[in-house]
Amino acid sequence: QFLARRFITDWDRPDDLKVRARYGQLEGGISVVLNVVLFAVKLASGLIIGSVSLIADAVHTLADSATSVVIIIGMRAASQPSDRDHPYGHARLEAIAALVVAVLLFVGGFELFIHGVRRLYSPSVSLIPFWAVAVAASTVLAKELLARLAYALGAMIDSQALRADAMHHRSDAYSTVLVVFALLGAQLGYTKVDGLAGVAVSLFILWSAWEVARDAIQPLLGQAPSEE
Repeated sequence: QFLARRFITDWDRPDDLKVRARYGQLEGGISVVLNVVLFAVKLASGLIIGSVSLIADAVHTLADSATSVVIIIGMRAASQPSDRDHPYGHARLEAIAALVVAVLLFVGGFELFIHGVRRLYSPSVSLIPFWAVAVAASTVLAKELLARLAYALGAMIDSQALRADAMHHRSDAYSTVLVVFALLGAQLGYTKVDGLAGVAVSLFILWSAWEVARDAIQPLLGQAPSEE
């Protein structure tokens, strides 16, 4: 609420389409900036130590930036008033934005699954320095805070798109936890743990994609409104 009051004009009018768009711009803008920073940190660390699971996690984080951009554009388009061709307005564009997020998740998850399987057959992670484990672990908190922010803002305006973005952030946090375990396993000499974690991360992404797609498709198919 502090952020909403500070950065969103008429923040307490969530039924106003323009206000809803501002909520999306606030959440999306914060997500893009933080995710780009986290992507650069994870990618650099992954390339330095040669960890496919950490590189995969970096790509997942970058995908979060792309989906946040989709949220910004989608909610802004959904805020357009009704016209002759769209007498009921454009609000379903918000559900379409969530569906685009799901598609991006599906593609990224599939690609990461392939890379993880390949690494299982050719493990090559050397001894992992402690700083790399610490870097990966520190990003978990940032992603969880982003997820909580998106969920909170989504609840304030009952936005499916923002809840979808929150799910994406949380799946990234979970996947990073797996990466931390993979790096610790490499410390102990279990090189295949890196590939296993890469596969596990991809499965998290695919499951998140399915949940987001399922929730986004319902209103597009004409789902009845709630009793409330």
